Amino acid sequence: MGTELDLPVGDPGEMRRKAWLLGLDCEHLLGMARDLAALVEAMEYECRAAQRFREEVRGDRVYLEGVVDELREVQRSMLREAGRVEDADALIARAARIAALAAI
Repeated sequence: MGTELDLPVGDPGEMRRKAWLLGLDCEHLLGMARDLAALVEAMEYECRAAQRFREEVRGDRVYLEGVVDELREVQRSMLREAGRVEDADALIARAARIAALAAI
């Protein structure tokens, strides 16, 4: 999972690919959070420290789920923007065809 943000401005195919990768990262994060929470819940230790640790991990899982929700919104936005770029490219191509016909 990368931490660098390299946005593919103006390339709808690359925008869609990056959105897909972001979705994979989201699934990976959620899987790790759920696996960790399951391990902690299965702990056999029973004391105040163990209970605090479980509560902390539960809170971290909930926080991470919120972060993933935000990342998924970014993913949806990237896909919407890729569609807008494609629409703009189609309009530019159409205008170029019309201009070429008008020059004849």
